[in-house]
Amino acid sequence: MSNDIKENTVEYSELNDNFFEKLYAIAFNYYQLSQYEQAADFFQYLIDVNPSEGKYYFSLAACYQCLENYDSAIDMYTIAASIIPGDARIYFHIGECCLHSNEKEMAKKSFEAVVKFEEFETKERFKELILRSKSILNQLTVD
Repeated sequence: MSNDIKENTVEYSELNDNFFEKLYAIAFNYYQLSQYEQAADFFQYLIDVNPSEGKYYFSLAACYQCLENYDSAIDMYTIAASIIPGDARIYFHIGECCLHSNEKEMAKKSFEAVVKFEEFETKERFKELILRSKSILNQLTVD
C-alpha cells in the first residue's frame, strides 16, 4: 500500500469519527431537550453504521427508559454492558428498568452488580451509584 493511500485512509477514518461524533452530539442534544424519540432515531442510526460503539447502545437505552419502554431499554443496556462491562451506570439503569417492570429479582441482581464495583473500583466515580444501590437493596429486602 502506498503512503498516499495510507494517508487518505487515515483522513477518511478521522472524517468518519468526526462525523459520528457530530451526529452523537445532535442526538444527545435531542435527549437533553427531552425529545427522546428523535434522539432514539439518531442513536439507532449510529448503531446501524457503527455497532461496536457501546455508548450508542447506552444512549438508546436511556431514551427507551425515558419513554418507559423498559424491555427495550434493558435489551440495549445489556448490549452496552457486553461492550463496556466496567460501567456501573449500565447495571444501575438495568435495575431501575427492572423495578419499573416489576421484575424485583432481576432488579436485585442488577443493584448487587453495582455494589460489587465497590470491591475493585479505586476511583470514586461510582460512589453515588453504589450508595443508591445499597439503599434500594435495603428497601427491596424490607418489602
